[in-house]
Order: sequence, then structure tokens, then C-alpha cells
Amino acid sequence: MKITWFCFFLLVLGDSIPTLAQTQDRHVPGQILVALQPGIHPMDFLPAQQTNIPWSIEQQVAQVPLNIWLLSTSLVGREFTIALDWLKQQPEVNQWQYNHYLDERKSPPDPLGLPLQIAYPNDPKFSYQWHFENTGQNGGTVGADLGMIDAWDITTGGLTPSGDTVVVAVIDGGLCPYCDDWGNNIWKNHHEIPGDGIDNDANGYFDDYWGWNVNAQDDNIIGYSTGHGTSVSGIIAAKGNDNIGLTGMMWDTKLMFVAGTSGPNTTESQILGAYEYVYKARKTYNDTQGAKGAFVVSVNCSFGINFGTPTQSPLWCEVLDQLGEVGILTIGAVANGDWDVDEVGDIPTTCPSDYLITTTSIDNIEEKSTNAAFGQTAVDIAAFGTNIYTLTPGAPAYDYKSGTSFAAPQVSAAVGLLYTAPCHNLTALAKENPSAAAIWAKNLIMESVKPLPSLANITASGGRLQANTLLHHYENQCQLCPPPYWLNTQNVTTGQAQLKWVESAEFEQVDLRWRATGDTTWSVVYQVQSPYLLTGLSTCVSYEFSVRAQCDTATQSQWSPAKSFTTDGCCLAPQILGVATDSAQTAQVFWQSVTAAQAYNIRYRSINTVGWSYAYNIAQNNYVIDGLSGCTDYEVQVQSNCAGGNTAFSWTKTFQTSGCGACYDKIYCNSSADNATEEWIAKVEIANIWSNESLGSQGYQDFSGRSDIPIVELFPNMSLSATVTPGFASSSFFETHRIFIDFNMDGDFDDPQEMVYNPGFAHNGAITAAFNVPNFSSQGITRMRVSMKYKEPGIFELPAPCESFSYGQVEDYCVNLSQPLSTAATHLVLAEVSPNPFGQHITVNIPLHTPDITYILSEITGRAVQSGVLKQGFNTLDGLGHLAAGVYFLKITTEAGAVFVKKLVKI
Repeated sequence: MKITWFCFFLLVLGDSIPTLAQTQDRHVPGQILVALQPGIHPMDFLPAQQTNIPWSIEQQVAQVPLNIWLLSTSLVGREFTIALDWLKQQPEVNQWQYNHYLDERKSPPDPLGLPLQIAYPNDPKFSYQWHFENTGQNGGTVGADLGMIDAWDITTGGLTPSGDTVVVAVIDGGLCPYCDDWGNNIWKNHHEIPGDGIDNDANGYFDDYWGWNVNAQDDNIIGYSTGHGTSVSGIIAAKGNDNIGLTGMMWDTKLMFVAGTSGPNTTESQILGAYEYVYKARKTYNDTQGAKGAFVVSVNCSFGINFGTPTQSPLWCEVLDQLGEVGILTIGAVANGDWDVDEVGDIPTTCPSDYLITTTSIDNIEEKSTNAAFGQTAVDIAAFGTNIYTLTPGAPAYDYKSGTSFAAPQVSAAVGLLYTAPCHNLTALAKENPSAAAIWAKNLIMESVKPLPSLANITASGGRLQANTLLHHYENQCQLCPPPYWLNTQNVTTGQAQLKWVESAEFEQVDLRWRATGDTTWSVVYQVQSPYLLTGLSTCVSYEFSVRAQCDTATQSQWSPAKSFTTDGCCLAPQILGVATDSAQTAQVFWQSVTAAQAYNIRYRSINTVGWSYAYNIAQNNYVIDGLSGCTDYEVQVQSNCAGGNTAFSWTKTFQTSGCGACYDKIYCNSSADNATEEWIAKVEIANIWSNESLGSQGYQDFSGRSDIPIVELFPNMSLSATVTPGFASSSFFETHRIFIDFNMDGDFDDPQEMVYNPGFAHNGAITAAFNVPNFSSQGITRMRVSMKYKEPGIFELPAPCESFSYGQVEDYCVNLSQPLSTAATHLVLAEVSPNPFGQHITVNIPLHTPDITYILSEITGRAVQSGVLKQGFNTLDGLGHLAAGVYFLKITTEAGAVFVKKLVKI
């Protein structure tokens, strides 16, 4: 295990309003977060930038609900401002913001005396937990507690009345998952097989069995540091009444942990990635009706940006709304400082989201904690946050903690307790309308606070969390017999449909009603069970159905909201299922069969061309298109040919033919470091012919598809040198390096002479060594892999081409293998090529005078489409509008043999 010592200095703030220096917009230099339009990739518009505005793609931070990317540039000052202005003006960019650093929200603990001894529950250290039952311990006010003894008579957590496992999520630095007092309360993704390298549940995360570590991109939830996250999580989910240690507010629950912070260097990009994991889990649960995902009801966030504003962090604020839409309340700890956030700002607590509960801290005499922020508009509620006894990951295993970080988890757990209370209403609403259930839960919390004079006019509710009052308030609103929920259909044919719903154990009878959409009269069937087969339906007709429950002879639910479906037999355009591109000239298109279709017609074309090619009267639901061009983007549509005529064509499906070269066509093995936050590959250079700089942040970065990075051209028997330069966050470490190239283009790096760079020693700085190119016979685009691996003390292991390791980084690039007509080149021509992608012409700028310069513009297959001579200054290559859309290479060569190769995209 790697150990680095850090020294932290704490600046103590007084009662005065923060100074301008304290309120500065603290962010990562040169990094910008952008939310793009759905389906847009940064390379869809970045090639159009001027060559002096080099935006680089660091990573995709989140796919859903927002298409968020982290971009960076090395420009500073006025040049950075120009680059940012250009970026903001691009129509593909919906929103942008800086990548801010975050602040943890904890305060130093205060020493306390011994607690009184209380007999309930049986956890031996429960009596230390005065915030659950305050009998005057340590000078506290008797009764200044959450009322948990009464609350636990109603529920101790666990399952909803309908049997759903309630999950509370925590985003923090790390968790000690093997500490003694969790019981079985740590959530695990049982739809994932741990360690098999496969995304078994297809949620976009590989081997996320224990949760997710955003920084390492694995499920190592131990993360950056386990201290803060373990203490926060213990307040929620320490196993209760197990005769071990202490208890959480929820004796039984599932705690989903996402390691998303990394101390003082935490950025918003990390947090947005952590939110996405939680969002996907709940959305998947909703979409699959509980078959996959997790029933996450709240997410605890004990961090933020001091003095931040919603205008500086619009993406963060928007994500809170998106979480709420799927049913998740975000519980945010306000800043640890005696100031009014309504005046000075705070993120996320000042975000204008209906799905956010902002929490401040009070002590054991119900006074606002000294170092806790407030705000009559932004801060919703208070909970106990001074000297809270909770878990720690070391010795001692339990200790007192102070800060708003330890107040917010009480509210997060209270949300979880609500869903486990013996009333079906909240769960039933969550299945039909998740966002409405989240709003109801928030309103219940706000309506049941205990008013406190110390919070009057400085918080929205004017009070603190009172758990037992909350649960009684919910019980008083409970409808004894809610309707069934999660209505669905399956196996719908031309004349029948199978109807499904979810029932509660209290139901004695369920009735069903159905009708054709638009009819005024319902047909009713009594005493049915799910699933129910509804027969006698007409072809291609829209129907709706709903159900109600009878809980006892005197109690009947309302009819549920109606669920609509349409019987089969309509003449519809087919849904294209996929396109297989096994060769450069052919593609096989698959679509869903349409019952009413007698045959199908298909049309296709290369993207951005005008005319379509057609194929008619296809009997089956697939078709092989031939005569295509290699490495070219195409679009295809299908229509049904029915007895009454043809439908419109389907939605467009795009695909790219193979033939782009092994770098793009082959599937290479995975290789990655678990952690690239402390060291990474900062620069790779091959002699003086090629180089690329990067900023790390991920254990693996794929540069192979980047059209803004020149592709180095290699010739047989080249004898060069290469330099790999590491980057370090603080301290430097010794690293080992290797570079591999797939010369025979078979999709691996296992063949002889495919390791071209192997210094054989470790160093804590740049390493230059021989870069030996063998006498290969292949020609085309192939893959190059650069690996940098931390050398652990006493262990010397060089990187392998296909492995995962703890610290360092792996980067992939494309290289062009050529067979020269003359001596191989070792010098790069200075040239600037634009635009990229290109349309009618290409401009080539030769800034320095170099005699006898020639160029060849060729297809990906190597076929030349234009050639000629270039002069110093600007040269325009015209007459390119007729070229098919796809990938091209511009090769510029001097008489001395110097070569420049640029990958271009024709639109």
C-alpha cells in the first residue's frame, strides 16, 4: 500500500462575513465541464475549432441524465478566455461551468465525559449516542434528541411494507466495509458477479459488486480515505440491536456507498460521476420494476463548495433535479462556518431544487452549532451535529465527531425510515410517480420538525428533525388500503394481452376493469390475480386497464391510474435492432418483425450524401447490404409493406463499416490502473516525430479515436528513441514503463517484437530509451499501448500488455504502419491542416520554408484520391466535395524524407 504524508492547516473563521479572497471561485485551472445535447460527442464539434484553441477531452463524466464531459486546455490568461468564449458559442453545448474543488464538512471533535448507561437497545455503546436518547449526558438538555426510542417502536428500517429493500446512498471519500458494526447492512449489487471482468447487469459498470469508486473506476469503496465516510455512514446504518458497538438510525437497511471524493483535491467532475451511479441504480429499479438496480430513496452529501453559487455550478444543481425525478432526495450538509449562505453562497445547498434538503447542525442543548452555516431560504432543517458518537475505521473504533457532515446523515436515514413505516402509501406512490413520492417525503419531514428559538428566522422550517413525530405524522395520513401498483403488460398479440401488477399482503381481493381507449364504459372482472390473461380483443386497437384492492369487507382502494397498451397487428415501421459490420464492403441489418407486414423495403446511404440506395420486397427481417466503402459512416432505414400500402420509413440507424484498420476494428484486451490521481502519464514522445500530452485522471485513457491527435507513421526497421514523462499530484514515485504495438494487426500485443519500448528500470522522472520498430510487412492503422506502473517497494514488476494494477496509467493510440519507397523518415514536417471534418476543401499551412514538399490524400484503404505539391504559406486543396464521407489521411513528405500524417474526416 502506498503511503504519502500530508499536512493540513485549519483556518479558523470568525463571525465576520468572508472576505473576497475567501469567496474566490476555486476550480481546476484549464478544466471545463460541459453538458452537451443528447447523443453528441465532443469530437462532433471540437475539430471545427481553430488550431490555437486546443481543447482536449479528459473523460465523459456522466452519460445520464446529462451528457457531461470534462474538457481541458493548457492555455492561460487571455488565450484561455478566447478558447472558453469559442466553446460557449458552440450550439452543441447546452451548459458549461468550471470544474470546482470541493470542501469536506467536518469540525474537530470536543472532548466529552462518560455517558450515562441506558439499557435499550442492547448495543453496548448505545448510551453514548445522546442524539438518539438524551437523558442529560455530558450536560445536555433532557429530551433534546431525535425521539428514536418511540420511532423504533414504529420501524427500525429494512423493507417497505411491500417487500422492497430500502437503500440509502452515501457519497464520500471511502468506507471501511470490514469494520465490525455493519452486520449485513452494506449494499451489494447481487446482479453483478464480482471479479469476472464482465458488466453482468449491463448498467455500464464492470464488477460493481460493492458499489463504485469513481476515481479508480472499480468497486474498491475503501477509496481515498475511510475516516469521514465511515463515520457519516455509521450514523445511518450501523447494525442495531446486535449487541455490538452502537446502532445507526436504521437498524436494518442497505447502505450504498460511492467513493466519489478525494480530500482537498475533490472536483465537481468526480461528484457528478458519483451521482450518476446512484441515479442509474434507482432508474434501473424503476424501469425494471425492481428486477435490477436498487430502491435508493436518499443520497447523503457531506461536502460542497463554500461560497459557491448556482450560476457557477448549474450542472450540479440540474443533477439534483434529475435525481429527484427518479425518486431520490439529496440531503446536503451546509458549510461549517458561522455565516448566512443566503448572502455569501454555498453549493449544493443553495441550488433551487425541490428535491434537496439542506441541513445545518445543532448541539445537545438545541442551540445552533458554533461553526454551522445558516440561511432562512436555503437551509431547510437542522439535526444534531456536535459531538455525535459514531463509527471510525481505526483505533478507537468509535469516537465523537462534529460538523454538519454528521447532521445530514440523520435526515438521510429519516427518509429511509419513512419508506419502511407500516403504511403502503409512500411506496405505492413511488412505484407510480417516483418524483411525487420524493416530494411527499420531503414535505413530511419539513412539516414534522420541532420548532426551536435558536433556528427561528435562520432556517426555512425554523426547527430540527424529530424522527418519532415524522413517523406519527405519516401514520396519520395513511390510507389503509392503497391500490395495486406497477401495472404492466406482456405477451400482447392481435387478440389478447397478459396484464400484471404488484399487490400488497393486506389485499384480500383485486378487481380489474378495462376498455378501448376513448370508450366511456368499463368492463369489470372481479377477484383476479396477477398475471391475468385478457382475451377477446380486436387487432390493432388501443386499450387501457386499472385495478383496485379490497383490503377487508369494509375497506376498498380507489382504482389505480390506468395503464395503456395496443394490440398487435398494426402496420408499423419496423424497429431496427442492430447492424453487423463484419467486412469493409458489407453490413447486415436486423429489425423487429411486424405482424402486419407482408414484406419490407430498405434504403441506405453514406452520411451527409443526398441520394438513397434501395432494396425492395425483402421477405425476412434482416438484409445484407453489399458494395459499401470501407471505414465509412452510413445510415439505414426500413419500412413495412402491408396489405394497405407502405408505412413511412423507420427512424435512422447509423453504422460504420469496418476497414478502418486494426486500431478501430479489433477488440483489444483491457488494461488499466485502479488509481491515476497521484501519478499518471503526462507526456509520450517518439523521437522528434510525434508527442502527446495528457492530464491523467483515469486509470485508462483511449486516444485512438481522437482526430485532433496526429497519427505517427512508422516504417520497418526504424531505430528511434521514446520518452515517457510521468505527472505527479504531489510527491514523485518510481514508475516502470513499456510500449506495445500490434504490428501484425491481429488484435493483441503477444507476438514477438511487439514490445517496442522497455527501459527495464524504474525512475521518478522522464525515461528515455530505445524505440525499436521491427521489419514488419503489414500496412495500415494499428494500436499502440503505453503503460506506466508504480513500482512498489521491494517489488519489481514491469507492465504487461493486458493487466490491472494499483497505481499508474495506461493509454492507447493509433499508429500508421507504412512501407516506404525510400529511406524511413525521422523528422516531422511543420504543417497546420483545417478544417477537420472537411467538406469541399482543405487548407494546409506550411509556416516554414521547406523545398520540394509533396502531398497525397488517400482513403483509409490506401487508395490515393488527390496528390500534388505544396508551397510555403497557405495551400488550398479544392475539389473534394465529391468524395464519399469517411476517414482519409493526408501525407506530406519532403525530399529529405520527413513525413507528416494527419487523420481527416470527410462529411
